[in-house]
Amino acid sequence: MNISKERPAGQKAVVLLLGALFALLSAEAALRLGGFAYRAAQERRNRIAVGREGYRIMCLGESTTAGGEDAWPVRLERALSRRYPEARFSVINKGMAGVNSSELMRELEKNLDQVRPGLVIAMMGLNDGFIRYYDGIAGAESRLFRHFRLYKLTKLLLNKGGAPRPLPVPVPAQAAPYSGPVDPYLPYLDGKKDMARQEAALRGQIARDPGDAASLYLLGRYWALDAGWKKHDAELGKQGEELLLRAARLAPKNSFIPWTLGMYAILQKKDPARGLPLLEKAAELNPSAANWYYVGRAYKDHGLPEKADAALLKALAPGAPLGIREEAAFELCWLYISRREFKKAEDLMREALELDPYNEKVQGALAAVYTESGRPELARKHAARLSSTRGMFTATTRANFAELRRALKSRGIRLAVMQYPLCDPAPLRALFEDAGDIIFIDNDRAFRKAVREKGYTYYFKDMFAGNFGHCTGPGNDLIAESAADALSGYFGVR
Repeated sequence: MNISKERPAGQKAVVLLLGALFALLSAEAALRLGGFAYRAAQERRNRIAVGREGYRIMCLGESTTAGGEDAWPVRLERALSRRYPEARFSVINKGMAGVNSSELMRELEKNLDQVRPGLVIAMMGLNDGFIRYYDGIAGAESRLFRHFRLYKLTKLLLNKGGAPRPLPVPVPAQAAPYSGPVDPYLPYLDGKKDMARQEAALRGQIARDPGDAASLYLLGRYWALDAGWKKHDAELGKQGEELLLRAARLAPKNSFIPWTLGMYAILQKKDPARGLPLLEKAAELNPSAANWYYVGRAYKDHGLPEKADAALLKALAPGAPLGIREEAAFELCWLYISRREFKKAEDLMREALELDPYNEKVQGALAAVYTESGRPELARKHAARLSSTRGMFTATTRANFAELRRALKSRGIRLAVMQYPLCDPAPLRALFEDAGDIIFIDNDRAFRKAVREKGYTYYFKDMFAGNFGHCTGPGNDLIAESAADALSGYFGVR
């Protein structure tokens, strides 16, 4: 960034160090803030639910469970209340996005003490059984890896090409590593910085030098996307925006500034018409595959498929990291299916299959393409290949389910386990040698029938898992109804 006046070397070093830290926090905010609103709404609702009288059900899972009013646990509570109007139910959602079953188990005892449920429903294990991205990562159990999302994402993407697969199959060669700007202070971040002291130092620096673009950006980002957000302080966020606009005039080529303004406009001001072009400007200033991928996702999520298509195609450029290319390809496939451009979707996934013939997600995506385009024989063929290659549940999953069952049994709590949409329930049942006391919830048959009738994109927002993805409202309704059906024998047939 441009610094308008000379200052002592020590002072410069402090500003540079703060710049490194806040640049990291900007990227960290992109990963955290997207899920922050969901988690905040989820926890507010959980507190209300725990405070109510009635039968308590606690739901465990990953991003397919986590969320606010749109999530299936919320809809399950409504479904049970409709079926049993004389009873009272409180369904508490303890789903967490971006975790595996071991991370869910770390929180189990705390959650059980807090919620005190009579029944636990677990839909977990998916993140254990795809390519095992954590394998081979030094320090994967460290607090830095577990709690700092930017560090975790960077490690996962760099490891993705070399991570072991459920089967011993060849792995495509990784593309050349990204050579753009990388913050050198990332390895040193320990999460113990005193934010209040840093804020005071930045305010003092701006008072001494109003033309200091670096400090304007750092303090503006902190107020707009961190302190203002957490404190629900709209005025502080607005002051941060004003600092960022001043910084943008002083440092027009710095990509972090329009990115931060774009995120602020989308998340805080609920103004995607202003925020999306700013995110695209940031990607143009720093045209990495990752930046274009996130721009494409943002356009897709805000109902702009043509712009999403163009951005995601840039993320597929030759030389892009394998992990980014794979995620961009699945986002594009969903877009093509939603626009009924089945030939484009098929060609995209067949090209991906040539690069990685044993990729179970690609097999699942092709099954979805053929189902949507009315080619059931090809759909069944690729669905069968998916079943033969997908290592959905691992030894770790089995051990965690066994520990979950033991912990609940010791407290007298009943366990229900749920299979993911469009997935055979048999592998889930096979995790348990004696399943007599477990309630099994099947999401395969209902989803297959529903998708045949109304289409894939009516029930799923994406296809991150290949043959299924995160659910829309109707998709979460299907999960809730399947759960209510399976629980009818436990609560009594309606």
